Amino acid sequence: MPPGNDFRIPRPANDTDLASEVIEVLWEKVDFYQDPDTLARTLEGTTPGQRAVYACTWYRSEVDNGGHSQFFYNSTGAIWPEAREGFRLLGAAEHGKILEGALSIFGASPPSRVRSTRIAQLERITGDSPFDSLDTAFYQLEKRNPIERIFTAYILAHPEDFFR
Repeated sequence: MPPGNDFRIPRPANDTDLASEVIEVLWEKVDFYQDPDTLARTLEGTTPGQRAVYACTWYRSEVDNGGHSQFFYNSTGAIWPEAREGFRLLGAAEHGKILEGALSIFGASPPSRVRSTRIAQLERITGDSPFDSLDTAFYQLEKRNPIERIFTAYILAHPEDFFR
């Protein structure tokens, strides 16, 4: 990894809010607003752990704020593949299963990385609030097993992915 693309940070003095600390540098660097190529280019240099925590943080934030509909509708929906892989990497199988359920609602064609296409896909999904049960399952899971705990455990077990 070239030195200019190393997003690892010095180890913080304490482990409070570790997930936010390790991905803070990515907030201004990663660009999912443009197109899939820009997203891929701006993720270059991130470690698998950084990508996982970053994508799963966005997923959680959007679902917490407005459900799966919001996650897929907003620009952040472009990172669903990183979130899916992130849940696998982090060992967050229950969280990943909920995301997989949301992906299955799209049918044979997975959500597009291109926002306008993804919005058109969402508009074609029929049914009354197709994501409601998954939203509820996610909220209940977060109360029982917050992803933040999983992030922290992974970060502490894989410091080379996050710290210089």
